[in-house]
Amino acid sequence: MSSEKRPLIAIPMGDPGGIGPEIVLKALANPEIAVLARCVVIGDKGVLQQAAAFPGMPKVTIHVINESGLQGGCYEPGIINLMDLNNIAIEELKLGQVQAMCGQAAYEYIEQSIQLAMAGEVDAVATTPINKEALKAAEIPFIGHTEIFGGLTET
Repeated sequence: MSSEKRPLIAIPMGDPGGIGPEIVLKALANPEIAVLARCVVIGDKGVLQQAAAFPGMPKVTIHVINESGLQGGCYEPGIINLMDLNNIAIEELKLGQVQAMCGQAAYEYIEQSIQLAMAGEVDAVATTPINKEALKAAEIPFIGHTEIFGGLTET
């Protein structure tokens, strides 16, 4: 499949304090994924870098595409294209704990992904785990992915 034919998929990173960042890194490090699709992660660079440093994580390069846009991505194996929302205070992040900051960030990743899809800039959105308690702590008026997508797409 040529790169022009591969679908462009937005992947919101999930809850920064949960397993979403690790799942994203492991999935996108798989060279078979790069053959099938062009993927862009919507998330936070500091969180992805922290997850990439965990033992047993694959070696990847994080390529921030904020300035160049989706067309500036390098859609090849081993490269994680990232739209960095830079919305996590990494020094305050407590892994495995419910935090309003994480719920707000996870919502913003999904919101940005939906905006890209609604504008026709990406072909699809593939979600990752979020924490419903963190959404609640952040006072997000939705309880999960389905409700967020329904509310933000007015469907």
